[in-house]
Amino acid sequence: MFSPARALPSTCDPADPATCLYTSDLAYDVGDIDQVSLIDSARNHYEIPLVIRYPVGAPGPRPVVIWHHGGFPSERGATRSEEWSCKLAAAGYVLIHPARAPIADPTPFEAECRDNGFADPERCAGWITQLRYGPQNTHFLIDHLADVEALDPALAGMLDATQIVVAGHSAGTASVLANAGASQQWEPNGPVYNERNDAPIAFMATGPQGPMYAGFSSGFQSPGSHRGVTTHSFAAIERPFLFITGVGDETGEPPETRVTAWLTSLPGNKALVWDTVAEAVHETMDIDKCNTPLRAEHCEWLGSAGLAFLDAVVRRRPEAEEWMRSDALSVLSGGAIELHRR
Repeated sequence: MFSPARALPSTCDPADPATCLYTSDLAYDVGDIDQVSLIDSARNHYEIPLVIRYPVGAPGPRPVVIWHHGGFPSERGATRSEEWSCKLAAAGYVLIHPARAPIADPTPFEAECRDNGFADPERCAGWITQLRYGPQNTHFLIDHLADVEALDPALAGMLDATQIVVAGHSAGTASVLANAGASQQWEPNGPVYNERNDAPIAFMATGPQGPMYAGFSSGFQSPGSHRGVTTHSFAAIERPFLFITGVGDETGEPPETRVTAWLTSLPGNKALVWDTVAEAVHETMDIDKCNTPLRAEHCEWLGSAGLAFLDAVVRRRPEAEEWMRSDALSVLSGGAIELHRR
């Protein structure tokens, strides 16, 4: 789908780069549902606060994007990535944002935490919430889409269980990668975890997590870790996946290590949006930190690429597929943002 044809879309005029911006053929007002939650009785009645955004008046069912927020666990984490959420909802997608609410009591997890190097109670609670419960929240939501619909009359008949995308930003991409099939292991000879979910048809990660040896703590391993690891954690990821990152995308780890999943996942329908400008920082990938003229442009361009990917894979819109095969993003950005394909 994404093999480079290099021909520009007919609407993309190199003399007028703004014409190369990908735009949807759909434009809806965005509805916002907040202060709702679901309870997972199988995980000690764990409560998952939700924010849901949807296209007002769109005929259902609609494609569903489960978006995992960046940052630490928080009761209000689901309010993050609002810009991505509104952009995609306006284009016809229903966005479900689960918060990774901190678990109340880590005591039941003491043995598991100790086996994975998180014996301290506070670190144990953080690890369980962030890195074990995070990807499990996807399983729960997919299994309970009918319960999500029941949270508000506006969602009745809106959620298409056959068109699910898992996406997220920064720390939330640990859940995205794990759900796509990446294995996690925190200690040499320790447990290996697999939280793959077979239902999603595509994945998207902005500011993606890299391997442990590079300073990330999300359990993804690489032969470069010198820990007796012989296989990349990401080697089993085979479904369509868009990664958005760049030279300015750093939070203490080398930015180039954020492309490890793109490089080592199975080839085919994998795309990397690589921003070559350092002023486009980590939260610019979340199209959130857009507070300079340059960042504002990059936010618009990155958002355009993310929407084109989803429209190409999920809706199979010919104009989106053409855009993803072309050099439109390079022309649009004056060469500042590259689109690579595997």
